[in-house]
Amino acid sequence: MSPERDYQVAYDARDATWAQASAAWRAEVEHSVRNERAAESLEVLVHSPRWGEDLSLRRLMLHVINEYARHNGHADLLREGIDGVTGV
Repeated sequence: MSPERDYQVAYDARDATWAQASAAWRAEVEHSVRNERAAESLEVLVHSPRWGEDLSLRRLMLHVINEYARHNGHADLLREGIDGVTGV
């Protein structure tokens, strides 16, 4: 399995409708929530082919939170460039 497997979807994202992209995102969130609920603790280890090491669920969740924050910040900068309104 390719380390990039996480980013492969059943359709070309460039041609996806909002409904398709939203449904794919929701399915991934549901999958993640099921895995998180099944874990006995945040210290459960999983092997990451992408990073080549074992990661705790805690570290993985913190990475996802960090990535969401980074991308939300990028989106906010784009929005500010469009409408000229800065943070509230």
